Amino acid sequence: MKRHLPLILFVAPISFILGSWWGLYREEQKKLHHFQNNTLNIYSLKGTFSPQFFKDFEGDHQIQIHNKEFSSENSLTESSYQKSSHFDVIILPSYKAKAILETQALKNSHFQDSENFKQIHADFRGLPFDENNDVFLPLSWGINGFLAKKNVLTGENFSLKSLLSSKGTTPTHLDTSPFELLQNSEKAGLLSINWIKTEKKDLLLQSLKNLFQRIHLSQQRAETLLFNNLVAVAQLPHGRAAHFLNQHPDQFEFLIPIEKSTLWLRLFAIHKRTEHFKEAKNLASYILEKQRYQQFLNFNKEASVITFAENDLLQRLQPHYLRSLELSRIQLVTESFEGQEIWTEALKESAPSLFQPKE
Repeated sequence: MKRHLPLILFVAPISFILGSWWGLYREEQKKLHHFQNNTLNIYSLKGTFSPQFFKDFEGDHQIQIHNKEFSSENSLTESSYQKSSHFDVIILPSYKAKAILETQALKNSHFQDSENFKQIHADFRGLPFDENNDVFLPLSWGINGFLAKKNVLTGENFSLKSLLSSKGTTPTHLDTSPFELLQNSEKAGLLSINWIKTEKKDLLLQSLKNLFQRIHLSQQRAETLLFNNLVAVAQLPHGRAAHFLNQHPDQFEFLIPIEKSTLWLRLFAIHKRTEHFKEAKNLASYILEKQRYQQFLNFNKEASVITFAENDLLQRLQPHYLRSLELSRIQLVTESFEGQEIWTEALKESAPSLFQPKE
């Protein structure tokens, strides 16, 4: 017995340590499993929500929010299409809605039955791709028009074709998203969508060469380019334009070309396999609570789908502002082709700087 006593004295502490470690390990795994199952995963574009926006929701609902931000609309939607995607909620632009509907990944959430749905202005209900508002809840909207120095362009006859023609001399900046570059190129008569469908890359490269020779290509914000007199005309969503015009009311004007500008909505949708459906619908209500919703709009500088008191929100950001515009110049795009690989390849070859991280 004495001969085995040192061995017993050695093994006993080791067994105790291993037992304690295993117990702690199992406890940590339980916590991790609980944490993973108690997390609401959101897919959204970078800049949609402020870092602290969900803090109160997490505390009130005892759930973690993981907001995965994407740098581009294409990367957002491509990730959502993958079978390995694990979002509970996705926030996406309306021109991407039809494509994701076709994947059948979204839940029929009956948003029209929600109490907060009654607040939403009638103009943003019953969308062409979701007439009963079963799948999508509108959060905000915008029009990708043009800010111009006063007296540079004639608003009544403002034409994208003239602005981007070979004879055009007005320093111009366009929205550099693949979606708007495609929209503008087609509207200006520089390319045909059929070239994307038939993969005519040589024609796409030539059209982009012509386009980039006629504009000021920059990753800087349109407001900065205008303020520093680097351009006289710049394309940007009207929400950002409204804030800029509020600071410079006598120097600039917001215009929409005769070839039409894109009307888009920021939409909220829930994955059909979510384990947190109740929390996801509660999150939609949380976003649309008036004071918090105003913070959301101020952060991303988009227009409201809910009517506010006149002193609480700029006139151009109110939902009824849409009705003050010439509706024949506005287009709700429900299908887009900028995600096609051939268009992405042509853009990367023509303007590689567009795909570098923004500062």
